Amino acid sequence: MSLFRKVARAFVVVDEEAPAEATTASDGGGLDEITKDSSTLLAQLDGGSTSRAEPSGGAERGAAELTADDVFRLAGVRDDPNSASRVIKLIAGLAMFPKEQQLTMVRAMDSADESWSEDSVVADARQRVQVLRAHLDNLAQEREQSLTTLTAEIRHSQEAGAAVAAELDRQIAELYARREREAADTATAVARLEQQQHDVRQQEARARQGIAAVIQSLSGLLTFLGAPQHTDRG
Repeated sequence: MSLFRKVARAFVVVDEEAPAEATTASDGGGLDEITKDSSTLLAQLDGGSTSRAEPSGGAERGAAELTADDVFRLAGVRDDPNSASRVIKLIAGLAMFPKEQQLTMVRAMDSADESWSEDSVVADARQRVQVLRAHLDNLAQEREQSLTTLTAEIRHSQEAGAAVAAELDRQIAELYARREREAADTATAVARLEQQQHDVRQQEARARQGIAAVIQSLSGLLTFLGAPQHTDRG
């Protein structure tokens, strides 16, 4: 017979005899907290495959990847009839009943099932709380280690990037300096060549002027002698 059916059967038997303190508003509020966000709760307590929390592909899973059920399994906490996790799942499955009836049904399990006792569930719940609190410490430690590692990697990336940028800036500055030198050298060379062009023109002009003066003198001589200016070279 399933745990739920045992509780439901016990409720039918003891409903009229349920103690008054079982229906107090404070107990109902406690159950509200137990079953709040039941989808997340059940996902955390779902047994699933026993290999989920074991290393896979040579890499151990981090604490943040473990569900509460994984943590219990790794800590060796047994999931027996007195398991607090089973009771929580049971309460989550009794959402259709009023809260006071849920507590009555759970309390009735003591008398309906000899393999189950409320005291054992309480002891199991306390053990699981200790295990999960230790796991929270591991989560915090893992977080700090990860953040420290990531901070170091960020700093390393920033320093590496800054070094590359500085080297590029150095190369750019060197290239700009070279560019200025090349521009100055080019300007000097062009000025020298342009001066040579000017000198060539001046030299040609002076030569032409000198030759023209001689031609003029010779032409004057020919005129003076009455000789024709042009001779037949043929």
